[in-house]
Amino acid sequence: MVGQRFKVGERVIVGKDRGTIRYIGKINGYESDWIGIDWDDEERGKNNGMVNGQFYFNARSNRSGSFVRPSVVIKGKTVVEEMKKRYAENLLLDEYEFGEKKIEYIDMERVYKKQRDIWRLKCVVLDNMCVAFPPINDCLPFKYCTELNLYNNLISQWSDLLKILEFFPSLLYLNLRRNIMEPLPASVDVVVKAPIFHIVLSDCRIDLNTANILNQIFPFLQELYLSRNGLHHFHPYNGGNLTMVDLEANPICDFSHLHNLAKLPRLGSLNLTNCGFQTLYLPTSIGFPSLKTLNIRDNEMVGWSWVAELAKLPALTELFYNAHKEDYADLDLREILIAKLPRLMILNRCDISEVERRSSEIRFLNKFGVLPITDEHEHDIERLKAIHGEPVYSDALMNMGIRLVKLKLHYGNSEVEKTLPANIVVSVWAICGENNTKIELDNPLRSLEFYSISDGDIICFLSAV
Repeated sequence: MVGQRFKVGERVIVGKDRGTIRYIGKINGYESDWIGIDWDDEERGKNNGMVNGQFYFNARSNRSGSFVRPSVVIKGKTVVEEMKKRYAENLLLDEYEFGEKKIEYIDMERVYKKQRDIWRLKCVVLDNMCVAFPPINDCLPFKYCTELNLYNNLISQWSDLLKILEFFPSLLYLNLRRNIMEPLPASVDVVVKAPIFHIVLSDCRIDLNTANILNQIFPFLQELYLSRNGLHHFHPYNGGNLTMVDLEANPICDFSHLHNLAKLPRLGSLNLTNCGFQTLYLPTSIGFPSLKTLNIRDNEMVGWSWVAELAKLPALTELFYNAHKEDYADLDLREILIAKLPRLMILNRCDISEVERRSSEIRFLNKFGVLPITDEHEHDIERLKAIHGEPVYSDALMNMGIRLVKLKLHYGNSEVEKTLPANIVVSVWAICGENNTKIELDNPLRSLEFYSISDGDIICFLSAV
C-alpha cells in the first residue's frame, strides 16, 4: 500500500527535484493512487493542489504543486546508509576531469581505507544526498566526528534530527541548510548533549517559534545562521552564548523587531544584509556591548540618522555597507561614514588609516560645516571642529565644486609657487617638476585633496633612482 510506504509531510525526490508530500490517495477521474507534492522550486509544479475543481492539498503557490505516481518517488534513507554510500562503497575515483584536463590521483588506496571505516571519520560531508532518518538503535556512535554537513537532504522532522544527533556525541559544526522541517512545538524539553556551537539553518523555512528556542535545544550554540527563512522578528530565548547571528535576506524591515538582541552580552557579529531596512533606531538603553562587526549591505537607507545611531554602538569597529551610486552621486559615501563613525577601523574589508581618517574628517567638515548646518550633521560638525578647527572654504569655488590651493614645489635648489586644483591626481604632479622626478606616495592615482594639503604647503620632488 502507498500509504504504508509514504507519509504526508515526508520529504522526497523525483528526478532531480525535491519536495514535501502533502497528499496520498485517489484522484477523481484517474486510476490508482497518486502522491501530491509541494515542490521546493515553485515553478516545478503544475497547480496549487487542485485537480478538476477539487482541492486535495494547499500548495505554497499556484504552481508549486503537482501529482506523481508513487513509482517515481525516492524516499529518504538513514544517515548510516548514506555515509556508507559516500565513504565505503564508491571509493574508486582515480581520475577527475577538470574541463578538458584530467587529474590523476596517486596512491589513494591508503586514503580510501581510512574513509571506509565511517566510525573513525572526523568530518562527514553528506551534501545533496537522501538523509532523512536516524540509524537503528544499536548503531555505534560516531564519537570522532566533529563536523557534519547535511546540506540539502530530506530531513522533515525535528524528532528525526535530534535522534540523529544522539549518535554524534562530539559534534561541533552542523550544517542543515535546505532541510525543510516541520515547526517545533511551542514547548520542547529536549536538550542536545553534543557541544555543537556552530549551526547553519539557512533556507529551512524556520518559523519564529523554532528560531527563538534553538538556544534551549542547543545550549552550547554560539554561531547561528538563519538567512532566507522569512523571519520578521528574532527574539532568542537563553541566547547569552551567541557571538554571531546571520539573518541575511529575512524581511525584518523594522530594526525594533531585533531590539532584544541588544541584551546579548557576547554578540560580536551581526549580518543584516538585505533585510528591508530604510533606517535604524537603537533601543533607549542602546545595548549591544560587544557588537564589533555589522553587515547592513543591500538595505536602501534614507537620510543620515541611521549613521548617527551606529555611532552610538560602543564596540563597533567594522562595517559593511553599500548604496546605489545614483543615491550618492555627488558624495563620497566612504568618506562620510568614516567621518561620522569615529571608532570605525574597517569599512567594507578595507582598513581605515590615520591619513584617510584625517582627510575624510576635514573634507566632511569643509563640505557640511557651511552654514546653515543641517540637524543630522550638527553633532559631527561640532565634534570635528574641536579636533580640526573651523572649516575652510571659499564661497565662489565651493559653489563651482572646485577648490584651488597655493603650493610651493621644491626640486633640488629650485622652488616655484603654483596654484593647483585640489582634485588633481598625484601622478600628474610630475609635470610640474623635472622629467626624471620620482613620486614617493603609496597611491599615485589619489587626488591632492586626499592628503588634506592646504595653502602654503611644500611638495618636494625627489630624483628618480
